[in-house]
Amino acid sequence: MLLQRLDNQYRWAAPQMTEPPSTQARRMWYDTVGHFHVPALRCACESFGADRLLLGTDFPYLSGDGYRRSVAYIEDAGLSTSEAHRILDTNAASCYNWRGGKQCAPSNLASPLRQTSQT
Repeated sequence: MLLQRLDNQYRWAAPQMTEPPSTQARRMWYDTVGHFHVPALRCACESFGADRLLLGTDFPYLSGDGYRRSVAYIEDAGLSTSEAHRILDTNAASCYNWRGGKQCAPSNLASPLRQTSQT
């Protein structure tokens, strides 16, 4: 609802924008903390794509059964196996640019972990 409204109005409200707000929103990442509300999860999948959702647990506020339910509701939401797998597993690697358990940061980023001593 909101994305469509923004798309309908951005040309006159922000004419300098070169693409619709929904296109920009689909490049961002979102977590699944919805307190087990399946319609909200499905809406996020349809609006942004399952490939833009990351598992969210609200830990440490949700623990025990609530923590486990954070995963189970994604598995039981009626999403495809592929969509649930991306949300619960592979999207985090894509978001953080991990390959094989190691982070692959672009070489042009300054990182204190990659700085060498120059003595």
